[in-house]
Amino acid sequence: LVAVTAWQAASLKVGLIAEREADLYIHPSNKSSRWDACAPDAILRAAGGVFLDLAGEPYRYDGVTIAGVPVEGVRPPGLVDSGGTLLFLHGGAYALGSAKGYRGVVTRLADAAGMTALVPDYSRSPEARYPVALEEMVAVYHTLINIGVEPESLVIVGDSAGGGLALSLAMALRDRGIPGPAAIGLICPWADLAVDR
Repeated sequence: LVAVTAWQAASLKVGLIAEREADLYIHPSNKSSRWDACAPDAILRAAGGVFLDLAGEPYRYDGVTIAGVPVEGVRPPGLVDSGGTLLFLHGGAYALGSAKGYRGVVTRLADAAGMTALVPDYSRSPEARYPVALEEMVAVYHTLINIGVEPESLVIVGDSAGGGLALSLAMALRDRGIPGPAAIGLICPWADLAVDR
């Protein structure tokens, strides 16, 4: 998995703030932009909301459906197929967030890891109640394995609520006897949903 320094994490956070404010995934890098000072040279830059690598090659985003769940695929340009797949579960308190909203983070992770990333748009509350999202992720994972993705080449990463969902997914796979992934990455997981009075 990719180690992220505090400075890089702050840059990722700035990218998410920029996204909310201007409906772009990463602001164009130019000398007049207040975001330019926050973006390290090694991180992606964008033009018109289309992700580019440092050589100016566009990232590829594909919308697919896996096990009835909408999934966005992210493939870095020039990726030498490592055979690895990163399954990223987005945050949002199980009620917000989306695959599209996490493009900036997932693009950076996919690029750094040299892997194709899949970001499911799992069902969120209040329309869907527990365990709908978990069962959807079990179905997505199981379908990936059934179509030939090797568990040893699959990494599950989750942020916040997605981190809690990633942990729940790993435990559900274990309990059902389904081969687990090569690794699990938890980014500030929301793992304890107990309400203490």
